[in-house]
Amino acid sequence: MKFYTALFVIFLCRYFLAAQIVINELLYNPSGSDSGYEWIELYNPSDENINLDGWQIQKAGSEFETCFTFEGNIIIHSHSFYLVGEQFVQTADIITSLAFQNGGSATDGVRIISPDKNYTDTILYDSPNSNNLPDDTSPVGTELFENVPQGHSIARIRDGIDNNLASDWFDCSNPSPKESNIVPVDLAISDFHYEKQNDSFFLFATIKNLSTIDVDNFDAVLYFFMDEKVISQNTIPYINIGDSTYIFYQIQSVENGYHTLRAEINCLNDNNLENNTRNYGILIGTSPIILNELMIKPKNDISQRCHK
Repeated sequence: MKFYTALFVIFLCRYFLAAQIVINELLYNPSGSDSGYEWIELYNPSDENINLDGWQIQKAGSEFETCFTFEGNIIIHSHSFYLVGEQFVQTADIITSLAFQNGGSATDGVRIISPDKNYTDTILYDSPNSNNLPDDTSPVGTELFENVPQGHSIARIRDGIDNNLASDWFDCSNPSPKESNIVPVDLAISDFHYEKQNDSFFLFATIKNLSTIDVDNFDAVLYFFMDEKVISQNTIPYINIGDSTYIFYQIQSVENGYHTLRAEINCLNDNNLENNTRNYGILIGTSPIILNELMIKPKNDISQRCHK
């Protein structure tokens, strides 16, 4: 009994390790001619090195078929990338012919499959799935990513994070073979104003997510400035695509006079900085500036000399 138990544990460990390898980025439709420029990036998010011997890369139009099989002692290191590319992919670890399908009228796909056929990691792109291609959870896949433009890749939003959902991926306009995927973000300050409530002053900023993905709070910070000095630093909460959130700050004391206010977003990977800043000016108390003198008709008015 102990012998069979040990074999079962070994099997589970092997399956667990196999399940850690994922497709991390895929370029199936390069700019210009596809031939020679297609590639697939694998990622190992586990804490162990994994031997790829016997693994297969498969592609699908009407059905999945093998386009490459790993042979020999080929190691994908822990938390590392491995790139399989065609002849003109300069950073490829292995050169081979791939000839992935380009989408266009029906679902196409790419997957990797373990030597024992018990594990796959699949990306299906374009629709409809008229050929009933399987994904990793269903014999007829329903998690279909869009068909991306020529020269774009399909990339994971977070390296190695696999929820078997189409939302794991994004349309990447700047492919990054053998490097971490960078998701472009666009957060905008859509409104910025202050309010006086009794003897208190409040700053309000509304932040809208104009990105094509949800934005979490790992990298985004909102700063409030008064007279060019930071008075508040605020973590921006999770914002869904197209949604807005607002942040307010109470100014403890404000001296009389004119003050400049500014709200500014600092967000890693924000690809549009023009909408990250809003300015506002306020006057507290009586204006220190008065009208002291005004000349409305200078002597020898030049306008009079222009008419004869």
